[in-house]
Amino acid sequence: MLKTNEPLEPKEPGGPLRVIIIGRISTEHQSLENIDASHEYVKKHLNEIYGGEMLLKCLGERGSGMLKNRTTIREAEDLIETGTWDLVIVEDLARAYRNTQYQIGFVQHCVDNDTRLISIGDALDTADPNWQAILHVAAVRHGMYIPDTQRRVRRTASHSFNNGGMVLKVPFGYRKLSREEAATGTYGPVGLRIAKIPEATPVIQEIRQRLLRGDSYSAIARWLNEEGVPVGKYVQRKTWLNKNIVDLLRRSLLKGVRQFGRTKSQLVFKTGKHKRSLNEMPEEKFYPELAHMTPAELDEVWAEMDARDHRKDHSCAHRRKGVPRRESFWPGQHLKCFNCGEELYWIKPDKLRCRHSVAGSDHACWVQTFVSAEMVRLKLLPQLVAYLRCHPDLLKLVIDTAWEEYRRTSEHGQRKLHDLEHQVADLDAQSKRITAAIAKRPDSESLLNQLDVIDQELKRARQGLEQERQQLHATRIALSRDEVEQRLDETILDLSRHSMQFGKLLSRTFPKLILTPVQALDSAQIHPRIHWELPSYSGSEPVILVADAFEESLPIKHVFDFQRCRNEHPDWTLRMIQQHLNLGIGTIKRACHYTKLMNELGTADKYRVVTERPTKASRWRKESIADSDSVDNESSDVA
Repeated sequence: MLKTNEPLEPKEPGGPLRVIIIGRISTEHQSLENIDASHEYVKKHLNEIYGGEMLLKCLGERGSGMLKNRTTIREAEDLIETGTWDLVIVEDLARAYRNTQYQIGFVQHCVDNDTRLISIGDALDTADPNWQAILHVAAVRHGMYIPDTQRRVRRTASHSFNNGGMVLKVPFGYRKLSREEAATGTYGPVGLRIAKIPEATPVIQEIRQRLLRGDSYSAIARWLNEEGVPVGKYVQRKTWLNKNIVDLLRRSLLKGVRQFGRTKSQLVFKTGKHKRSLNEMPEEKFYPELAHMTPAELDEVWAEMDARDHRKDHSCAHRRKGVPRRESFWPGQHLKCFNCGEELYWIKPDKLRCRHSVAGSDHACWVQTFVSAEMVRLKLLPQLVAYLRCHPDLLKLVIDTAWEEYRRTSEHGQRKLHDLEHQVADLDAQSKRITAAIAKRPDSESLLNQLDVIDQELKRARQGLEQERQQLHATRIALSRDEVEQRLDETILDLSRHSMQFGKLLSRTFPKLILTPVQALDSAQIHPRIHWELPSYSGSEPVILVADAFEESLPIKHVFDFQRCRNEHPDWTLRMIQQHLNLGIGTIKRACHYTKLMNELGTADKYRVVTERPTKASRWRKESIADSDSVDNESSDVA
C-alpha cells in the first residue's frame, strides 16, 4: 500500500479535506458492488493517512476505460477544473482511464489545477518530486495489459467457436442450447450450443419461394406479420421489417455454415469507441444439422438479392452516411419524453418524436406529440443566453467553445473546399479528354458509358462544392471571440443548427431537457411543452426554463392582453378592446370565452398538462386511443 510522506492539507484553512474518489467497472457482467468495494478500499487508505474532517465525492459508473467521454470522468474533470478540491484518489489509474494517453493527461490535468492525485496501486503521488517518472512507469504497466487481454480473449473465443460455443444472438429459426443439452449430442455434435427449430423450416422455405417469384421484402414482412410468425428473440421491435428479412436471408447459417468474426472491430484511440467493418474471411464450420436450405437454394436466394441491390440507384449517398447516430444537431439526442424517459428521435428534417411511440413498438409510449426542433431553438436558446449572462464562468465556457467551433469549422471547411475544387477540376479535365476521344470514335460504346459515369461524378462534386461554399459562408457570421460575445444570441442559434459538437456541449452541460404534452382548455389537440432544468450555482436553486414549442392560436396567444385590458378598463366593451388591440372581433370573443374557462378552472396557465393517456387527442393515431379504451375496460373488469 502506498505510504505518502507529504501530509495532506486542505486548501481552506480549518476546512474539511475535499476529496474526489473515482471507481469504475467495465462491463455489465461485473457487479456494481465492485465500485462500492473500490470506494471502501480507498476510504480505508484515506483514514490511515489523514485523521481530520473530510468531504468525500464518490464517483463511479459502468463503462469502458478506453472511452474518452464518460459521464463521471467528465464530471470529475469539471470539478477538478474549479480548483476547489484538494485531492483526487483512485485505487489505480485504470479506474479513471485505461488508455495510457488519457491516464497521463488526467494526472497532468490535476497538477495544472493544483489538485493532488494519489493512485494507491501505482504508488503514485503527485506531491512526490519524482511523480512524473512513476506516472510513466505506471502507464507502461497498464498499457501492457491491453494487448495481452485482447490476445487471450481472441484465442479463447476462437477455441470456443471451434468446439460449438460462442453462440451469441441466434436468428429466427434457431435456439440456444444449455450446456446440459449440448453435452447429450441429441441436436448435433457434442458441445454444439445451437440447434435449428424444425417447425421454422417451412416458413423459411416459403420466404424463399416468395422472394424468387418477385415479392418485395415489404410484402414478405407483411405476410409474416399477418400470419403471426414471431420475429427472432433478439430483435428489438417485435414485428417483421424489411431489414429483418434481408438479415435473415444473408446468413450462411441457413445452409448449415456457422461463421465467427463476420465483422472486424478496430479501436479508435481518439474516442475509445470501435469502428466496425465487414470481415471478408471469417472463421467457418459446417454443421448439416443446422441447415434450413441446401447450399444451392441459398445461392439462388443470394443471386436474386444481389440482382435487386444492383438495380438500386446508389448514385446519391444518404446525408447521414458515415455519421454516428450519437452525432446530432441540437436538440437531437438530448430531448427526452417525460412519460417513458426515452430520447426523441428525428423522423423528419425538423421533427422529433418519442422513439417508443412508433406503431408496433414493444415499448409503446402514448406520447405521440411531434416537436419542431427549430421551435425549441427559437424559444429556449434566448432564455439560455439570459441565464448565462448571470453566470460569468459558465458564460465564458460557452463563448470559448462557440469561438473554437467557428474556427474549427472554418479551417476544416477551407481544406474541404480546396479538395473539392481540385476534384471538380480533375473530373472536368477527364470529361473533356473523353469527349475529344468520342469525337474521333463516335461508335465506341465503352467511351460513352465512361463519359456518363464521369458526368454523374462531376455533377455530384459540383453540388458538394456549392453546399460547402454555402456552409463556409454561414460559419463566417462571427470571426472573432469578441464578435461571438457581442452577438451571442445569433451565434448560439446558428451553432445549434450547424454544429454537432456544440450540440454535445449543451447536452452535457444542461442534460435535463424534458418534453411534456399540454392540451388547450377547449380543444383536444396536444401540443409540446419543453422544460429545461439548468444547474444551480453558489447554493441557489436550479433554474427551470419553460417554452411552449408551438405556434399558439391567435385568441389564446392574446388571452393575457385581453385580461389586462379588462382589468385596467372594466367598463370597455368587446368592440373597444378589439380596437385597442387591433385584432378581429372573432379573436376577441374567443379570448373572452377562454378567459372564462380559465376562471372556472381556477388556473393561470393557458394549457392543461397531460400526465395520463388522453381519451381524445386530435391528430393522434386512433388505434392508440382505442388501445387506451380497451386497457381501461380490462382494468375495470378486473376491478
